[in-house]
Amino acid sequence: KELGSALEEIEKFCSENGASQKQKYYVRLIVEELCMLIIRNALDNIDGGRIRITLNKEENGEFTIRFIDNAVVFNPFSKHAAKVDMDRDFDIDAVSMAIIRREAKEFMYRRSQGFNSLAVRL
Repeated sequence: KELGSALEEIEKFCSENGASQKQKYYVRLIVEELCMLIIRNALDNIDGGRIRITLNKEENGEFTIRFIDNAVVFNPFSKHAAKVDMDRDFDIDAVSMAIIRREAKEFMYRRSQGFNSLAVRL
């Protein structure tokens, strides 16, 4: 429920740190898509479920987005999309993850001590 205000802060951070339009677009897309995937697939039935988002600008001008949540085990990077056939059902979440994988320079998932950690660098 706080995703909207988080996205506003992210937009402001990107603008203040010289992000290109393309970087701003993909940072926002990644945050929205990964948060919604985590909420729908892992936080749905968790009382007190939380997602913490950290955004850093690296010295080389790239941005790193980190997510930590207390949801059940869930790795959004395990979703893979086949070719989209409009006559068949397809997993739109898997399509979103394919776009994120294509644009990210690096991504990582790990589960440790009851928390899921994701990192995406672009």
